[in-house]
Amino acid sequence: MRLDLVHPATGEIVRRLWRRQMPGWPQQGFAQEGFLHDLESQGMSALVWYQLNQQQSLPGWPATVLHSLREYALREVAVEILWEEETLLVLKAMEENGIQPLLFKGAALSQAIYPQPGLRPRCDTDLLVPEAAREEAQLAMRSLGYQPLYEASVEHISGQMTWVKRGNSGVEYSHDLHWRIRNNHRHFSNLFSHEYLQAHAKPLPRFGNDARMLNLADALLLACVHRAGHLAHSGDRLIWLHDIHLLGEGLCEEDIERFCQTARKLDLEDLCGEAFAATSRWFATRFPPALALMRDQAASTNPQSHDSAPDRAAGIRTTVQRELRGMSWDERIKYLFQNVFPPPGYMKWRYGKNNSLLLPWLYFKRLLQGMHLFIGKQADGK
Repeated sequence: MRLDLVHPATGEIVRRLWRRQMPGWPQQGFAQEGFLHDLESQGMSALVWYQLNQQQSLPGWPATVLHSLREYALREVAVEILWEEETLLVLKAMEENGIQPLLFKGAALSQAIYPQPGLRPRCDTDLLVPEAAREEAQLAMRSLGYQPLYEASVEHISGQMTWVKRGNSGVEYSHDLHWRIRNNHRHFSNLFSHEYLQAHAKPLPRFGNDARMLNLADALLLACVHRAGHLAHSGDRLIWLHDIHLLGEGLCEEDIERFCQTARKLDLEDLCGEAFAATSRWFATRFPPALALMRDQAASTNPQSHDSAPDRAAGIRTTVQRELRGMSWDERIKYLFQNVFPPPGYMKWRYGKNNSLLLPWLYFKRLLQGMHLFIGKQADGK
């Protein structure tokens, strides 16, 4: 569910909890099932239970709601333990193949900045490997029984491959193997290479003595860019903003300087400032002065409606235009051709069809969608 569709009463409870205010249960017109669904869709169920446990009393709160949140939080802890064990096996297999991947996003943040295991839900583990080590990394995944969601390598669409396996416990494990840290921001990914990030990486001892994750300054910049990449396509999520909340409050002076320098170099100050503004509205984040200034400047120069509905078409157009800038004509042709006519294996996975006879129709459908996004938009503006 998009953040703009969350019930206002759910939003008010979250805001009050993170401001250390005692939230009473709304008296009328607020369904318990809707509240629980809102939190789960935003990745906030376990976190809200954790915050509620900090309260001395909860006036009027239904016992069924509290029980459901507690059960959800306990399940998340159990699942996280299984995920940790599996990720340790993956990292060991990578090490045996001479690879030291970097953990980032949910799996790394869960261990590095959240107060307890299981408070940061995730559906996969993200690993960044050197592009030159892609084949060795894939061999490591196959040695553990993992299979790729699709076999095709799609250079201009994706810089990652998802590997899945069902464990003995019944949990389906998913590891995203990245050789580019972002699929649709090549300038950002070119700077944030494995070599660059490894040089400033920090230990992650929960996953072994040699495990490494992104420096917190780099993790914060990636969190802002990741959020922006999804914002226009599918809307905001509270768990992404909460990552930014914890990262923003946890930076040391050296991290702050590194973050500001990199954001300025990549012309991402407005993007990050807008993310900080949204985070502050929800979680009353105490950003350090340099980041608070970035937030305030972005709010004054680019005001926009809070938690608004996403414009997917506009987001795709912006992404494509940004990617084409700085490319040679040869690279632009390859980029556009591969986005319109990806390999058959990718098409079958993307549209959930295994029948090869449907491929001509799928390609035609994709072409029509692209024409509608770009040509249709220009026609509408006349």
